[in-house]
Amino acid sequence: MEYHEQFVEFGQYRKTCQHEKLAESDSPCDECLEHPVNWETNKPYCYKART
Repeated sequence: MEYHEQFVEFGQYRKTCQHEKLAESDSPCDECLEHPVNWETNKPYCYKART
């Protein structure tokens, strides 16, 4: 039996997220933190790379 859900690595991705400066209670960070697991990736739900 395969498991496709992975725990999200918030600490790894926070440094490169465009929302890094927002508080955990601000949108979209609060929504992202509501999803501690993700399907076949450890990337956060609302992650957007900084450009």
